[in-house]
Amino acid sequence: MTLSIATESKIIEFSNTIIMHPQYAAAIEKLLHGMEATRLRKEPCCALLLGDPGTGKSTACTQIINMVGGQRTVFLESGQFKQVLAFDCPVPATYSIIDLCTEMLKALGDDPPVAKLATLQNRLFRLLKTCGTKLIIIDEVHDLLNPSAVKTWQNVCKWIKHVANSTAIPIILSGKTSAESLIDEHEELAGRYPYRARLSNLKYDSIFMAVLLKLNTEMSRIGNFSKPLHITDSKISCAFYLHTLGNMRSLRTLLYEIMHIVLTREGDEVTVSDCATAARLLNDGVEPYTNPFEVSAGTIQKLMEQLKNA
Repeated sequence: MTLSIATESKIIEFSNTIIMHPQYAAAIEKLLHGMEATRLRKEPCCALLLGDPGTGKSTACTQIINMVGGQRTVFLESGQFKQVLAFDCPVPATYSIIDLCTEMLKALGDDPPVAKLATLQNRLFRLLKTCGTKLIIIDEVHDLLNPSAVKTWQNVCKWIKHVANSTAIPIILSGKTSAESLIDEHEELAGRYPYRARLSNLKYDSIFMAVLLKLNTEMSRIGNFSKPLHITDSKISCAFYLHTLGNMRSLRTLLYEIMHIVLTREGDEVTVSDCATAARLLNDGVEPYTNPFEVSAGTIQKLMEQLKNA
């Protein structure tokens, strides 16, 4: 079904909503603190951003880049030039230093030639200075734990340390929790990452309830729904938790589907039936799966107890 421009705009606006729960806010604060420490001490003293998939790492990286300034074109009397104040790039699938350097150059808007590392590195250092770069984020660093990267990961870590030392630019490393052991095995690199920002799935507590309530409120406001979902009903809030297990990506995906369903049927309120339909859509073909929006309060309580004791 083709969505109207108005409907698309509402869904996009909701998708861009950021909820600053305490764990997320603490992670942002620690990343900023590491950047400040690097600037004031004039030596690499940055942060690792650690967390399992869907806990908010990508959102945090995007927010930090936006806070620093991202990309923009600057117009001067001498002409215009591109500023890239902050950028991110993933660890390349080849786990190669040359490819990582090439990806950084591309993020700076360059079209690097095939060349030796020394040539590309000099080009990178020159562009970082020209573009006024103040932050680099290297994402998916856990990929260096791949068996295929055993022979190269130490060299990559050494090169990252070299870039940090040579440029004095804060370099945030982001990845799964398992990446911490990778960095700590490289003593010299670990010493340059004394700050550890951590994100994890939320527990079923007041923080999860606050996040769910805020997202529900924003969904109703943006969607112009006359009657928001009754989140304070424990049966409904527990159903959301059972479906998502406190994972932010899962929660946002579920709410996206719910909003999509309501808007496409041109409804003005969210019902439990909409939630059940969305959950069913997201778990179609997954066995075994108990749709938490389609069971009794007693079953919900039993499932929550099982989860608590697992």
